[in-house]
Order: sequence, then structure tokens, then C-alpha cells
Amino acid sequence: MSKSPVLVPMLESLHILILFPYPEPPFQQTPLIAISELLSNVEVSRLRCLQLKFRDDSNCRDAYFALQPSPQVGGLDDDVLALLNSWKNQLLEDIPQVVHGHTPRWMLVNVMHWRRLDQLFTAIEGYDIPTSGYLHVSKLHFVMYAIGRTLPGHSEPAFVPGNKRYNFCGRAKALLARWEPILLKDLHCYQWLHTELKVLTYVPQGSDFRESSSAIDLIYSHAGMSQFYLENMRH
Repeated sequence: MSKSPVLVPMLESLHILILFPYPEPPFQQTPLIAISELLSNVEVSRLRCLQLKFRDDSNCRDAYFALQPSPQVGGLDDDVLALLNSWKNQLLEDIPQVVHGHTPRWMLVNVMHWRRLDQLFTAIEGYDIPTSGYLHVSKLHFVMYAIGRTLPGHSEPAFVPGNKRYNFCGRAKALLARWEPILLKDLHCYQWLHTELKVLTYVPQGSDFRESSSAIDLIYSHAGMSQFYLENMRH
């Protein structure tokens, strides 16, 4: 059997502009199916750059969830998961700026509130999370990512109550560094990176990016996607 001809065999960079909105899930009748089939072709490995560009961030986000396979989390202990979810919800309650963009002034000056937040951080720091599945389901790592992220124009996340005294930002970053090894075990599951709010970039398995210090960005993706997780995770 003769080998099928390869379309534009010297192609190294492909940018696809998608202008129309998507129907409701499960997206069966969309160009995403064709894109998935393209990525299953070994010839795609010749591409150095494959990007999908969308007309708005909402369509880009929908495409991300349709294209990006979820990591396998395996069997999880309900009690452990409930504990992590309780920590996540408490963090969102005690640092409302993470989701709502505003922290009440009383939180910023209330020392008792700072102490309660310190006790919460201490509890999280003293617990060893068994597997990455608990983070994937609870999204606790996305909350810590938001707490540790410094906002433009600020030398520190001033919205975190009591941060100067208790260094919550630094402690959040330390927890992320501690969880990074178990999260990186799932890196092979992540194929798409939000390089901009309206742009998805495909990252093949053999990419040098996966071996770089920025590889963890595949999991946290674009800051805008992390914010979307935060806005929709409370339960």
C-alpha cells in the first residue's frame, strides 16, 4: 500500500483563525473534531507552532475544555477531598479579592482575621496531599496560585489581609513549589497553553517547553483561565 501524500509537507507554522461561536457541548459538530484528527496525525510533529485564535475569550475557553483531556485522578478518599475543599472555600472566604476583586477594609485591619488565616495556612502546610488528583478535583492549587501572584503595579499582593506580618504570599508560593512534583507527573496530559486570552497554542510531547522551568504553566495556563477556575469553583 502506498503511503498517503502529506499536505504541505514543509509546513512548520500553522495559525487557525476561528471566527464563529460554538454550539452547546459536547461540540460534536465543530471544527474541533478536525483539529483533534490533525493532532492524531504523526505529520503534525513537523510543526514548530500550531495556534488557534478566537474572536473572544469565551470561545477560546470553550475550545480549551473541549480539546484538553482531563488528567485521570483515580479513586479519591471522600474525607480527604472534603478537607481540601473546606480549605479552599475558607481561603476564598477569607481573601475575597481572589474571586470578587475586592477585599473589605475590615479584613485588611482586623488582626483576629489575620490570625485565623495564619492558622488555616499552618493546617495546609502541615498536610501532605497524597496525589495530584486531590488538587485537580479541589482546585486548591489554583487558589494558592492566585494568592501568590503579584498584581501589576504592586511589589506584593496587598489585597491579602495580614500578608506583611504572616507572609501569606510567600507561603502560597512555597506550597506551590511543594506540590509541583506531583502535578508535573500529569504534564503529559496537558496539550494546550493559553498564550493569550484568545489564543491556544499546542505543545507537542517532544517540545523543549516541557523540559523547561516554565513547563508548569501548562497546568496553570493563562492567568485568565486560572481566574475563570476561581470564579466557578465555589461549591
